[in-house]
Amino acid sequence: MDAVCGPRARSAAHYTAEVAVRAGPKAAPSGRPLHLQSLPPAGGDRVIAFIERYCRLPKGGKGNPAEQPIRLRDWQQAIIRGLYDRDPRPRQGLISVARKNGKSLLAACLGLYHLLADGERSAEVIIVSVDERTAKVIFNLCRRMVELDRRLSGVLQVYADRLYHLASDSVLEPCRASGHGSRAATRAAPSATRCT
Repeated sequence: MDAVCGPRARSAAHYTAEVAVRAGPKAAPSGRPLHLQSLPPAGGDRVIAFIERYCRLPKGGKGNPAEQPIRLRDWQQAIIRGLYDRDPRPRQGLISVARKNGKSLLAACLGLYHLLADGERSAEVIIVSVDERTAKVIFNLCRRMVELDRRLSGVLQVYADRLYHLASDSVLEPCRASGHGSRAATRAAPSATRCT
């Protein structure tokens, strides 16, 4: 299977539909912990292995069937290795990719990695964007990937506005940036997915 989303893939706006999430208290996750010790110990290879093992394509296109495991393209793997193979790892990275090439889906995959597999306790994975719609698109992709994989849905609590990992007390949530020096942008720490 080729890649995250190709140039002919549908717009990420198709993923903005609200998914019904039950109101009220959530039950504690009942699934088994993820087998993260079988991933490479660190770096880009660990991130790539996590994405290709746990993340599923929410919507398909030509050559990319929906609900199948994501297979990253070479250029996507190069971006990930460029960000994660450095020591010390950069606190921020800038990725410039033409439209309709799966930036939102790649950002969602990286957000789930930071929430579940980065090894940071009490992580706050904040999805920051210049507009609320884009942040919600990325969050909805994260939420849909959790719904598609029993292993992920077994360890996460899904709320309408956030994903919560009880075992590490970590949260993933969208946040609208309100300008270049916004608090949301500066709050986006090392365990953040920032998309503009």
